[in-house]
Amino acid sequence: MLEKTDSVILKSVPYKESSSIVSAYTEEFGLKSFIVKAGRKKNAPVRSSFFQPLQLMHLVIYDNAKQSLNQIKECSIYNHLTALRTDIIKSAVVFFITEILQLSLKEKNPDAELFAFIKQSVLYLNDNDGKHIKDFHIYFLIKLSSYLGFEPMDNYSDETCFFDLSEGKFKPQADVCTADKDNSLLWHNCLQSCLMNYSPFVDQALQRRELLGMAVQFYQYHITNSRPVKSLAVLHSLM
Repeated sequence: MLEKTDSVILKSVPYKESSSIVSAYTEEFGLKSFIVKAGRKKNAPVRSSFFQPLQLMHLVIYDNAKQSLNQIKECSIYNHLTALRTDIIKSAVVFFITEILQLSLKEKNPDAELFAFIKQSVLYLNDNDGKHIKDFHIYFLIKLSSYLGFEPMDNYSDETCFFDLSEGKFKPQADVCTADKDNSLLWHNCLQSCLMNYSPFVDQALQRRELLGMAVQFYQYHITNSRPVKSLAVLHSLM
């Protein structure tokens, strides 16, 4: 059966001589894998270079619920996202976000709100520069957690001033799973900022690295089974 859906590309690997296997998060079907005949020459009607990380695409697919690998019949690029491919910092953020999504997205069922959030985030990252994106990757992780069901609780107070990464809330005493008091306060301020629409919330690169490290640890406790995030080191070196 032919179906249409919008999608966010997560991964593409060559398959045989003239095809690719594509992993995508789709609006209508959730997480899906496809096979597509995609040439590697510039004059090919569908090129393998179309399927870049976080590329937004319209797909026409042959959908068969009994098959784990469906076929893409037609595709078109929703937005060429030129800035994500040419700006080195944005490219690093793209690979980081893509890796987080690959580690985190497990549900086959569609989630329209989650898809809309990812799509809007990709467009925002492409269209904005400088101070408007410097903390964006941290904001993305915190907001994404709310869609995935493990959003951190912001119960910070003078009495509960240590954030427990394993429990996702602030506690009165420090232990092996808590951040120190300074970073817990930084995390609280970050959570407060994320309640509103995205705006920069960190001034110093060291604080940004600490916050990002906490966010990744939080994911490792709750959803990625402690798997390392390989793109984190590259992002640290650039941000």
